[in-house]
Amino acid sequence: MFDLKIKNAKIIDGCGNASFSGEIGVIDNTIIERGKKIGQAKHIFNAKGLTLCPGIIDAQTNYCSPITWENTLCSLSRLGTTTAIIGNCILGAMIPKNRKRKKNISKLTKEERIHYNFPKNVINSEFQNCTEYFKFLKKIKPFINICSVISHSDLRFWVMGRDATKRKATNKEISNMEKTLRDAMQNGIIGFASSNFNEHNGFTGIPFPSKLVSKEELKRLVKAMSKYARGVFITAKSNNLTINDIIDIVGNTKRPTVVSTLFHNLSKNDRASKTLDEIYLARKKGFEIWGSAYYKSGKIEFSMNDSFIFEGISTWNEFMKKKSLEEKYILLKDNNFRKRLNKEIQNKEDHNLFKGDWNNIKLIKTKKKKWKSKESFSVQSIAKEANKKPLDWLLDNIINNGLDDIFAIEPISISNTELRKLLKYKNTTVAISDIRSYPSPIDQASFGLDLLGKWVREEKLFSIEEAVQFLTSKQADIWRIPRRGRLLPGHYADMILIDESKIGYAGLIKRKSLCGEPLRSAPLSKGIHAMWINGRLLNPDLQVGSHGEVIRSFLT
Repeated sequence: MFDLKIKNAKIIDGCGNASFSGEIGVIDNTIIERGKKIGQAKHIFNAKGLTLCPGIIDAQTNYCSPITWENTLCSLSRLGTTTAIIGNCILGAMIPKNRKRKKNISKLTKEERIHYNFPKNVINSEFQNCTEYFKFLKKIKPFINICSVISHSDLRFWVMGRDATKRKATNKEISNMEKTLRDAMQNGIIGFASSNFNEHNGFTGIPFPSKLVSKEELKRLVKAMSKYARGVFITAKSNNLTINDIIDIVGNTKRPTVVSTLFHNLSKNDRASKTLDEIYLARKKGFEIWGSAYYKSGKIEFSMNDSFIFEGISTWNEFMKKKSLEEKYILLKDNNFRKRLNKEIQNKEDHNLFKGDWNNIKLIKTKKKKWKSKESFSVQSIAKEANKKPLDWLLDNIINNGLDDIFAIEPISISNTELRKLLKYKNTTVAISDIRSYPSPIDQASFGLDLLGKWVREEKLFSIEEAVQFLTSKQADIWRIPRRGRLLPGHYADMILIDESKIGYAGLIKRKSLCGEPLRSAPLSKGIHAMWINGRLLNPDLQVGSHGEVIRSFLT
């Protein structure tokens, strides 16, 4: 007898096969049988003709530190994700109680959009090393399944301390990082993540440690990761890292490599597709490289005091590094600074989020009466009325007490044929939310719902079976996660029940925030009727239901 039977379901198994009507039988956490009439069960769930498919595998999140205070991972579990890979890009898995704790927490306040005065004792860290970190994760009982990569920046912080953000590593320091990485892999880390993405900076413009590494350091660390013949290398690509560089870094290890931050940019229409062409040539040489694509458009809200979209512009870092407002204002008045800044913004070859489209930046909120009536207007139109160039107006506005005015930009275009080609490309992977504790810059949290709703139902770019496969078994295969991502006998029962006619992103709600901070937004879904994590029904209110596993065993 099964513990659970789901009957009257349209079953999409995640393998790309055609859907079929039938039943799924589960014992404990595992799918045992599927078919038309499979037998008796202790608990029966009537799907009423809705679609049952594997849960989404989110292959890139930055939830590694927020999980220490929010084990529900609500922004993921509400969106159909049953397995998440945490620690990607720059945010590391471990914030130990040691001399570097303050440095790491300061890092979080920037990239997690946590208020700077957020009480540091809320960020739990009962661990001193990777082994203890995994014990901690198991103790807090995450609501969904968790795999963790180890961050290059964290490796550098651990070994180099404050020098991690200042210089290249010595031979001895790289050797220490190699040892730490090998130990982490032996203890169940899924891979190694690095980044030299332009916008990855901390407060005051200090670059994240992984932006200062030599190619030799990367080569040695990828080799160290590969000692046990497994592990995935993930890198956020920027201007000065080519696919040929990645081939050189991976070298004879030929470990699976995911190149993230591929997105369509209006100012350089073919940038992403050219990168994918280079990936195709690399794969012909025997290198398993995947291009991880951003495809969900969305507005980024920012102030010039926390201007994520400008942080890839090296000239702007001069502003960020100034310690006092007086110093900042003096710099902004400098015509030479303005000329250099404008020249870099207009350089279409640079891989920056903002490319000088001032019509695409809108004023959302200001305290100044003079511009209050212009809220929702573009900087281009406001500057024209003020008889100024857009950049001059923006910088003058900062000087005139506008540092905290709120603007919005939509940096990723979705209404074009290039993006459709990007999504259909054979070597593209699409499971990337880049989600933090709350929606944040370039937040793609609802990527799976967008694929199933917009790109299947509305745009008809994929069949529902293709889209489910991209979100589930394809991710399990890339990341070598065993027995996940398929509704097959012997696989774990991670499942979602959806209404294909309604599945999609339902927008944001305001939710209770952390320790007295202002209310934050959280994403919502529509069309998800039920979720099972390891065969257990997830409570929709996330009040109970810690059914997730900390996954520590992977395929080669």
